[in-house]
Amino acid sequence: MSKNVVCPHCGSLDVRVKATRTNSISYQCKGCKGYFSSQIENATEDYLDQKSTTEAVVKRTFKSTNGMPPSANDICKHFGFDGDEWSVSRYSYKESERHTAKEGYFTLYQISATLNRTKPVKTQMPALSQIRFEKRINRDTYGFTESKPLKKAILLPEAHIGFSRDPVTGKLMPYHDRSVWDIAFQIVEQEQFDEIIIQGDMLDLPEWSDKFVRTPDMYATTQPALIETAWILRKLRVLSPKSRIRYLEGNHEQRISRLLATHLAVAYGVHSVRDTVRMPAISIGSLLDLDASDIEWVGDYPNNMIWLNNNLRVIHGDKSKSRSGQTADGYLDNARSSVIFAHIHRRERACRTLHHMNGPRIYESACSGMMGNPARTPASTKEHDWQQGFTVVEYQEGDGGFDIQQVAVHEGMEALYGGKVWVGGDYKSQMVSETGWESLS
Repeated sequence: MSKNVVCPHCGSLDVRVKATRTNSISYQCKGCKGYFSSQIENATEDYLDQKSTTEAVVKRTFKSTNGMPPSANDICKHFGFDGDEWSVSRYSYKESERHTAKEGYFTLYQISATLNRTKPVKTQMPALSQIRFEKRINRDTYGFTESKPLKKAILLPEAHIGFSRDPVTGKLMPYHDRSVWDIAFQIVEQEQFDEIIIQGDMLDLPEWSDKFVRTPDMYATTQPALIETAWILRKLRVLSPKSRIRYLEGNHEQRISRLLATHLAVAYGVHSVRDTVRMPAISIGSLLDLDASDIEWVGDYPNNMIWLNNNLRVIHGDKSKSRSGQTADGYLDNARSSVIFAHIHRRERACRTLHHMNGPRIYESACSGMMGNPARTPASTKEHDWQQGFTVVEYQEGDGGFDIQQVAVHEGMEALYGGKVWVGGDYKSQMVSETGWESLS
């Protein structure tokens, strides 16, 4: 672009040099595409773009009679830059030979160069003085609002309590991970949570599934699984007597009612004569005697859920996508609330901001993995993408906020939470002593 050259056709300044002749320059307007020319004496007009105090771009056509292009010093001098303070970089030129009867042979050099300052610009720093207040601010004179107390909940997902039985010795080998539960016991005892939520699939119940062929090592394992599950739930109640404990039905707990409805419909929904209102005789609530430990059963999987406040719900979940992160992302499609889910045995988390009429709103979805043992819990494949962990949530009631803390359990042995390292042990000696079930050891 040539500076200060105006197209005579449309008045545009957006023009470029097309050709340089002995005493004229031809231009083309980029706007109207028209051509025009202007007369010159010794050279074309200057183009100078002062980009900053330290850089400038210059262009010009110089006439030379000695066959040499202009030097860096010539360029600086012509455009008014001090050669001691500026240098030339990215210098290029095009040359063309000319001849006139009056001037003989000469060369035109169309140069383009960038000038850079080599010495710093002298700058005067503004004067600064320290700000002093005559009196210190007294915090007590202001009406600071005390922070509202937060509620706290722990979510315990996917224990998959169950056993395989050695067909020769009869020894029970647990699917679940007792050290993970021992970590949970320690944290529950210290924190005294407002809510303890069993997030479904606490029992594995392989004997009750008709989805796959049941092998002999699965038989006669339901009763010991019920004994250990009941002991764990009772332990939670003893460690945290004031907590509200709720047990969400998962797809594995649903195996009992589904098998009865499919293969033994006469037993479906039958109640004990001592309890004709609450729990059917063959149901998780009745078999584990949840009422005795003041534990609430939340059935109707997969429609069941628990709302911690108006913005956050807890579910077991029925979505499962193959790649890590996809399930959490799927729960945010058309989100109307944030959600903590289980079911996939994998740690995932996702956030999404949706824009409503009243402004943007952030929704979260999270899964902390499983409390079962990834290596022992029955699965359709040996190489699965499962991780151990549980969730702690701090939240405000009503339409308040929340904070989801995913507590990862490393190799079933330790977890980092609340500024401490929690190391799990094996509670089986205490459990055998209190239940009398020697086979659980």
